[in-house]
Amino acid sequence: MRPVSDNRRGIGEVLAEFAGVMADQQGSTAILERLGDYCTELLPVHGVGLLLRSPDGGMAIATANTDLGQTVEALEVELAEGPCTDCLRTGEQVLCPDLEQFADRYPRFVPRALDAGVRSVHALPMTARVEQLGSVDVIATEPLHLDAEQLSTAQLLVDVAVSYVVNSRAFEAKDRLAGQLQTALDSRVVIEQAKGVLAERGGVTVSEAFETLRRHARNNGLKLHDVAQAVVRGDLRL
Repeated sequence: MRPVSDNRRGIGEVLAEFAGVMADQQGSTAILERLGDYCTELLPVHGVGLLLRSPDGGMAIATANTDLGQTVEALEVELAEGPCTDCLRTGEQVLCPDLEQFADRYPRFVPRALDAGVRSVHALPMTARVEQLGSVDVIATEPLHLDAEQLSTAQLLVDVAVSYVVNSRAFEAKDRLAGQLQTALDSRVVIEQAKGVLAERGGVTVSEAFETLRRHARNNGLKLHDVAQAVVRGDLRL
């Protein structure tokens, strides 16, 4: 195992910095990149790669902080086989401290990973409640056993990053919903204005004015909102 140098920071200091990064709202990609960097800093590993579940149920590479990490993730996506793949499927940690011993389990992945210089892979789940968002590979170029404290440190960093990603998605969804509601409200206001214009102009009821708007929109393949807007602007007389 590569020795941990004395000048490495502790988990508390790294978490404090991570919180500051998240407060700056740098975006999910930047947060996941920092996650990889922090894992490499705090653990005696040589690379970190992240796979995310794609909308079609497959896998996609999110990021990797070294060429080794990129290689491992690319292999897993190509072969649909490996520790990260199993981790994404089960939601459980998949620990391969000596990759050579897992050749039977991953007959296609292991030989190519070994050829690339990978000797150890530990896969950690990115889980939000019961949803498996992705998985994180921490990779070493020599057999490596991570103890319980080291695994706990890595999983803590992963969980912090996942919380940010989930909250960010929820905020974006809420923002989109608010925008949609505002658009619907604005459209309704314009339609009400157009109904008033037509009712006053034609001496008809508001209901009759609305039917005139709707009939013109339907007969001409137009949106009701666009017809109403044209009436309010004075561009259309019905």
